[in-house]
Amino acid sequence: MASAISYILFLSIFSSAFALGAAPPRQSNITLDTSLYPTTNPTSWLSPNGRFAFGFYPEATGFSIGIWLVASPENSTVIWTADRDDPPVTKDAVLKLTDEGLRLLLQHSEGRLISNISTSTDASSASMLDSGNFVIYDSNFDVIWQTFNHPTDTIMAGQVLLAGSELVSSLSGTNHSSGNFHLIMQNDGNLVLYPVASPDTPWDAYWASGTNGDGYLSLYLDDKGWLYLHQGNVTSNLTSGYRHGTALVYRATLGVDGIFRLYSHDLELNTEQVLKEFAEVTDPCEVQGTCGLNSYCTSANGQAVVCMCLPGFDYLDTNRTSSGCRRNITTTAGCYSVNDSMTYISTLEGATWMVDSYAAPLSMTRKEDCGEACLKDCNCDAALFKDNTCRKLEFPLRYG
Repeated sequence: MASAISYILFLSIFSSAFALGAAPPRQSNITLDTSLYPTTNPTSWLSPNGRFAFGFYPEATGFSIGIWLVASPENSTVIWTADRDDPPVTKDAVLKLTDEGLRLLLQHSEGRLISNISTSTDASSASMLDSGNFVIYDSNFDVIWQTFNHPTDTIMAGQVLLAGSELVSSLSGTNHSSGNFHLIMQNDGNLVLYPVASPDTPWDAYWASGTNGDGYLSLYLDDKGWLYLHQGNVTSNLTSGYRHGTALVYRATLGVDGIFRLYSHDLELNTEQVLKEFAEVTDPCEVQGTCGLNSYCTSANGQAVVCMCLPGFDYLDTNRTSSGCRRNITTTAGCYSVNDSMTYISTLEGATWMVDSYAAPLSMTRKEDCGEACLKDCNCDAALFKDNTCRKLEFPLRYG
């Protein structure tokens, strides 16, 4: 990535066409043919201690199915979502425990299973556990499916993220579909944060545990707040441990902003505290992938992020400006003349980008010369000028 003192020059082509219902009863053993409903009780199943609920919760104009930490009637934290990238369901939906597992029944449809039971054994019952894990049992009370094996953006105390598994951030605080970042427990023992829209190379990572090759096979969070990488009797602590108490609950969540955070919840005081952050940034724009392709990130005093399109580009989705930008005019193949009145060079100062030049760097003293060199090159869409060096780039540009 280039440093902050730099210029980005790129071709611009001028165009003349210019809350939930009443608390349900606590039910430790859920029997077959028991159902939940979005707006009619029961809407959810509570854990025995009443701290976790599994069921329907309001999202957008409909309802999603998930698990949430019940800190208070006014303050709940979603920790898991079923089929998170499917649209919310209507109030006519029914969730039923069958011998196949959890089946979501939709109006005028046979519905679908939201629990993929990999064994040929039939489901017999289920439980919402005090750990935040929802489990399905066979007739011998062996667990044949559990949400802890299918995390979305969060792991709870007692939960393991195995090698090859990932957490994916949510799209927003009110939209729990897949977002822009993921945390991968890699098979090489490294725990790494990447933008989702990337090839997951070392160049794309914006935080890593630095434990590649050390043999760690899982990430584990215990009930004292210890978050560590684990393999056999060998561990690598990512935190130093915190208090243990009957009213304390720990979770680790990959946030909407791409930061992986360890939280504690004191359920007696109804408080939430951030204990540790990975990665530690002073500006949210330091997180690669905060803004999509062909756009760049700005923030006022390290606060609210604004994603801006390059000149000559428009947002892919004006309702989701972080999704990136596309050219607002169709271009044709070939070179453009320096004297062509329809083509000119635009400049951004102080922008940073992932440098992936297709040609050898050029030594020159003027940014104007760098722009002219790009203009004369059929393959060049943009040029980065820094420290008297010109690097030619092609669209799309990443990590602005």
